Amino acid sequence: MNSRVRREALERIVGEGYRNCIWELRMNTNAFANLCELLQVQGGLTEDGHVSLPEQAVIRIQSILFAKATLVEEDCGDPTWRKFKGCLGALDGIYIEVTVPESEKARYRTRKGKICTNVLGVCNREMGFVYVLSGWEGSASDSRVLRDAITRRNSLKIPHGNYYLVDAGYTNGPGFLAPYRGTRYHVREWAQGARAPRNYQEYFNRVHSSARNIIERCFGLLKKRLSILRSPSFYPLKTQSQIIIACCLLQNFIRKSMEMDSDEEGSILDEFMPDGDEEQDGMIDVVNMENKLIWSDEETNAFVGFMEEFVADGQRADCGQFKPRTFEKLALKMLEAFPGCTLTAKHCKNKHKRLKEKYQYAADMLACSGFGWNHDKQCVEVDSKDVLDAWLKAHPTKFYSPGKPFSLFHRMEGIFGRDRATGAAAVSGFDAEEQVNEETEDTAVGFDESDMSPYPDNGGGPAIKDKHHNLKQVRV
Repeated sequence: MNSRVRREALERIVGEGYRNCIWELRMNTNAFANLCELLQVQGGLTEDGHVSLPEQAVIRIQSILFAKATLVEEDCGDPTWRKFKGCLGALDGIYIEVTVPESEKARYRTRKGKICTNVLGVCNREMGFVYVLSGWEGSASDSRVLRDAITRRNSLKIPHGNYYLVDAGYTNGPGFLAPYRGTRYHVREWAQGARAPRNYQEYFNRVHSSARNIIERCFGLLKKRLSILRSPSFYPLKTQSQIIIACCLLQNFIRKSMEMDSDEEGSILDEFMPDGDEEQDGMIDVVNMENKLIWSDEETNAFVGFMEEFVADGQRADCGQFKPRTFEKLALKMLEAFPGCTLTAKHCKNKHKRLKEKYQYAADMLACSGFGWNHDKQCVEVDSKDVLDAWLKAHPTKFYSPGKPFSLFHRMEGIFGRDRATGAAAVSGFDAEEQVNEETEDTAVGFDESDMSPYPDNGGGPAIKDKHHNLKQVRV
């Protein structure tokens, strides 16, 4: 669509009135005119050959559009938040469908079989996005995406002593407050009948869920408002990630610019609410100590061998997980090999999970500067104590220690390593802004402005006027 057609379409939309502008552009005429002016003055959106795409122009003004974290003070009167002194808001992950090359689909496939990117969103108490990290593969867990968000160069900043509310898919620790595991959590579990909390853990989980629900409402409103996020687009993956961030920024702008938001006032249907990774990562395995099983080295080696057989037989799905009933088959194999053992499918599932965590932890180390593999000792080695201390600070949950023999590592690579999410395409708002600036500089090299007129179609910019604004020149 050329610039003349775009201008005519916008003039028609705005000219048909306030209601139509909200319906078509998701904002009223006043907000749209303000956005156009902001994109021109701050975002550099022009038509002079240095044209940046609209989502790139929005990203350029992200420092203006991203909301600020709001601290819950001692005298907070909000009944939902007053119990969480020092809290900054809430965070969660959401799946957004994307289009990727056939060769990369396995890494982006979620456990529900959809091709998605796992997006981390952080919001304040006013439902304003504070931080967004987009581009992680759909097979990556929420906790892994968060770990990247707090360790990358343009990271999520959390002042000492403050924290965000998170769900059971994340680890409870400094900067993050999760609910009690193995206890009722979701608000809907207390919604009907006389099902009041029975103890302090259930009471905490109820008030925690009521407050943390703000991020789910934020995501629900985002998908309801902007239909481009409800189905995969056919832009390159890098552009799709930028669009997701731009949409979050636009939502912040719309909520700040419009006193009455028809999208927010209406109900947010369940179909727009996130169905992220909570179920898979927040799954709680309650094992009584008397039923806890200690695996011998011989049993572990045999278990890995059986998993290798099942992978070779096609028992592993594209998303990297074993197909249904595979753990029952693994348990039967183990019982045949070790007749006296008391292994069950649940034991096999837990063992699989622990081995995967250990493998991924070691693999992440090897992908980091300062770590290497010692073939003679069959272990990960670290260059110095400083490197290890920095790693442990960024990865407080330890699944493997350098120097300890890990002879099964390369065998596990065939089980867990193939199609493993890397996060190579992940970008935060600040990362996206740097990308946009670099692309603009590359485009400008060798460009001759004399070959272009400011308005190639009709020699002038479109004029958009509404009853609340003076005449504004808007270039799209």
